[in-house]
Amino acid sequence: MFNKIKQEKGNTSVRETAKKVGVSPGTVQKYFQMDLKEASDRILSPTRDRKSQFEVAISFIEEVLSAHPHISAVVLLRKVKERYPGISCKVRAFRDYLKPYREKFKNTEPRYFHPVKTSKADSQVQVDMGEIRTEYTGFVFNVKIYFVVFVFSYSRMMYVSYQERPYKTEDFIKAHLEAFRYFGGIAKEYVYDQTKLVVVNEKYREVLYNEKFHKFALLNQFSPIVCEGYDPQSKGKVERAVGYVKSSFLSCEYFDNIEDLRKNGLDWLNEVANCRIHGTTGRRPDEMFEEEKPYLNRELFLQNSSVQVRADKTNLINYKGNKYSVPYIYQGKKVSLTTDNSKLYCHDIVTGKQIAEHSICQGSYQIITEASHYISPDEKMAKVEREVKESFALNLVDPTFVSNLIERIKKDNHNYARHQLLGLEKLACKYPHICWHQAEKTIFDLPKVKISVLTRILDICFNKIDLASICDYDGDGYPISSSLDRPLDVYMKKIKRGTINA
Repeated sequence: MFNKIKQEKGNTSVRETAKKVGVSPGTVQKYFQMDLKEASDRILSPTRDRKSQFEVAISFIEEVLSAHPHISAVVLLRKVKERYPGISCKVRAFRDYLKPYREKFKNTEPRYFHPVKTSKADSQVQVDMGEIRTEYTGFVFNVKIYFVVFVFSYSRMMYVSYQERPYKTEDFIKAHLEAFRYFGGIAKEYVYDQTKLVVVNEKYREVLYNEKFHKFALLNQFSPIVCEGYDPQSKGKVERAVGYVKSSFLSCEYFDNIEDLRKNGLDWLNEVANCRIHGTTGRRPDEMFEEEKPYLNRELFLQNSSVQVRADKTNLINYKGNKYSVPYIYQGKKVSLTTDNSKLYCHDIVTGKQIAEHSICQGSYQIITEASHYISPDEKMAKVEREVKESFALNLVDPTFVSNLIERIKKDNHNYARHQLLGLEKLACKYPHICWHQAEKTIFDLPKVKISVLTRILDICFNKIDLASICDYDGDGYPISSSLDRPLDVYMKKIKRGTINA
């Protein structure tokens, strides 16, 4: 190597020489500055055969590796330095030293597998995370993207959540909620590896769950299943899916930002990943997923993912730029909204009963209504008539007179009959029934009956009535008010008339 480096001296740069010889630029620079004798002394130096610092700990290292063959070099070096404080080498040297010993203690016993058949639809989802470097348009540096993949074991229906930072427990839970919305329900089982986002510790298959995530699982009534450590084969479907996301979507692609990536990722799922012919099943995942849908907990998903909105005066609610109708009785009231991929569901907030269902409109500024959510003109008129008759009944007015009066008003005010009847309802209890009795003939002799005219006639009748006489029993079935309500001068007048004994 020394001779090769010397031959290149003066012909090429240090960096080019390093590439040709296969060493670092620092090594080339060092040998450039040596003469032949210095290089020979260095090569033949007895210190080249000196023992490693780790030789004193070899027994301890072998003991730990035999019990824990997958322990990381960082953890093992920390344990070694605790027992042998004189060791000063760094982790890189220790990692190189461990290489032959890792091969020695690697599990040589073969593992036997058998094919897993998923011949019937169930409700199990495998979950795993991945990361990759990509580039944003207009930036020269790489951006690391972290993602979580959800794959149904039977149909291979897939969803992927993306973000720019490593996942914390809150982010992991949020990714699950996104998947629930995409699939339109919650599966019975979710399979994970031993990530700290799910598992704090596992020993002899006794699992101590991450408290926050375990509460989330209990709330949404699904069972988290944790694989054994270092056993990716137990969730092989999602392991393969992680590679598929990288190779089919993320590799060699450029995005404007994380939102652009998410939008393109959703399009890729709907147009490529979930509608391709799967190599194992020979069918489209989205078609097979229809067989798994009945096994999802859709009711709990809708209950937990609802939002509340208020219907306007035309009983329309606003959802993503479009307006949808709800029954007229919810005009001005709040209702609960839930959605799946294609439907919008409206529920009563108090009872939870579904009150409306609409297909989600893909456009904007659209109004989607259902005829049954609105009262027809005939129904409105019939409703007002019932209310008018009920008001007159409370005032003990003759029902026949009321029916005739309603028909006369409808006939004389054809274009605005309902508004006139609403005015009649207010007059029904405003004047005592004796006023209506006295005004009956005058009302029906009018060429056109209107509320304004009725009001003037009833006012005249009311002003002519002796109020004290209304409070007495007059033999015509009129009610008598309490004597406590009568003023003293009424009693004095009746004493003078001789109608009351002193």
